[in-house]
Amino acid sequence: MEVPSKTMIDYLKWSNQEHERPNNAHSSRKTQSSLWEEICSENEEIRHAVLESIDSKKVTEPKVPDTDGPVDYLNKEIFPILLPALEAVLTKAKEWDCLEIQKSRFNGLDYLAEYLWNKNRRHPARQVDHWKDVFCIPFVKRWLKEHPRPLFPMSWLWNREEATLIIQSTVRGFLVRRRPEVQEMRQFWKAIREEKKRSSVDSERDVQEEKEIEVVELESK
Repeated sequence: MEVPSKTMIDYLKWSNQEHERPNNAHSSRKTQSSLWEEICSENEEIRHAVLESIDSKKVTEPKVPDTDGPVDYLNKEIFPILLPALEAVLTKAKEWDCLEIQKSRFNGLDYLAEYLWNKNRRHPARQVDHWKDVFCIPFVKRWLKEHPRPLFPMSWLWNREEATLIIQSTVRGFLVRRRPEVQEMRQFWKAIREEKKRSSVDSERDVQEEKEIEVVELESK
């Protein structure tokens, strides 16, 4: 039997290594692919968890749909709630006969706020419970505590001519203030006032710091 030479043995070893190399490369690629898929799946789980956490913290607020204009939003979201409330205010005013009597206890704005609070669709329990008067509503109580009303309302103190003049002047002032050139001028002077306010605050802070430094120096001496 012929003994293989050293060159033949080296060739056989090289051949076996070449046959094993593709399998090793394939297994390496498979390991890298599985590791990448694992990383992607973990990243996707973290992403879903973050999105769920953000959605749970969001406050549901009425939003204007992108496809609808302001008029459509008013017709769909505002008027179905506001018009019945205004109708209820007129009915209540007729019961109090306040359209004929000047000094009436009925206040249309108070009753409108009372009606909208008790008929709020987001709080159906309020419609089941006892109807709350406007002065028993929590936010109204807080507001009146900080801003108490005068003893008599202006509707009791003004006569018809005075009320007409005040209403007309208020409407005229609003129409003038909403003009673009007037709005621009108001924004300009507002920025000037804020700049002066900031500079005065900074100067007061500098003076206070200088006083504190002087006190520290005197105490150190």
